[in-house]
Amino acid sequence: MILMLLFLFMAIGVFQRIDILSKDFDNIVELELGTPWPFPPIQLTATLAHKFEILGSSKIKINFEKTTVKTMGNLSQLPPLEIPRIPDSLRPPSNTGSGEFDVTYLDSDTRITRGDRDELRVFVLS
Repeated sequence: MILMLLFLFMAIGVFQRIDILSKDFDNIVELELGTPWPFPPIQLTATLAHKFEILGSSKIKINFEKTTVKTMGNLSQLPPLEIPRIPDSLRPPSNTGSGEFDVTYLDSDTRITRGDRDELRVFVLS
């Protein structure tokens, strides 16, 4: 059953959109969901919207705001669905909806960051 579920979802694109004027910091995932034959797969875009603030010369803090799911392709005329945020009382203490990271390297097309859980991330402009 679990193996079957893994094949139902496939990420077809993962990227970030950062707007320095509005301080929007969005993580965006394009997904394809398998459907029974003869139907075509369903394509979705999930946007995890954050606001950011700069905390010094290389540290950034992001605060989660909302998740929006929008259909693409044949179902693109459907309105976006905003997924409600889980209330604070139901979330584990480790999931506060915010995080910080240090920008350890930055040039015109590459950004390397280290997160507050010590994860290393490499982003390439495409």
